[in-house]
Amino acid sequence: EAKGFSVKIMRGHRLPVTCVTLSADDTTAYSGSKDGSIIKWDIKDRKKAGTIKRVKIDKNETKKGKKTVAKKAMGHTKAVLCVAVSTDGKLLASGGEDPYLMVWDTDTFELKYRLSGHRGSITCVCFRENTYTCFSGSTDRTVRVWDLESGSYVESLYGHHSEVLSVDSLLLERAVSS
Repeated sequence: EAKGFSVKIMRGHRLPVTCVTLSADDTTAYSGSKDGSIIKWDIKDRKKAGTIKRVKIDKNETKKGKKTVAKKAMGHTKAVLCVAVSTDGKLLASGGEDPYLMVWDTDTFELKYRLSGHRGSITCVCFRENTYTCFSGSTDRTVRVWDLESGSYVESLYGHHSEVLSVDSLLLERAVSS
């Protein structure tokens, strides 16, 4: 242990963890995994506080096939690649190999919004500090801006020549991405 730092190992996902985020008050962490699940962790007790499981697609559920069912799924159907929690800790945004931004209530794990617009995997997500403005980056080479108070699309930011791998924002009306 380094001075002021500690390492805590918590187990819960079946496949490797792909992303993690910490609440502003340092009491809760969220992790996403290749298994398509998201786990909420109580940092002090080092225990799971809840799990959002991957939605399994059964081809036999519909005659229209797998894609139609996946478009109506109420959660991730593939690996989760990114998670971010709002400053007040009330909303969790997640993205993954399915091209939908999922927005969850952190108390109930209820899916509040399932937002479409990206044409590729969502690789990164962040909230602007003290707001419900959210930025998501994708393999489709765009950054999309969302108002998660209303669950609405705001705008697309273009200019990347390859996939967007990271995005971050603080207080101003801007984001930085790579």
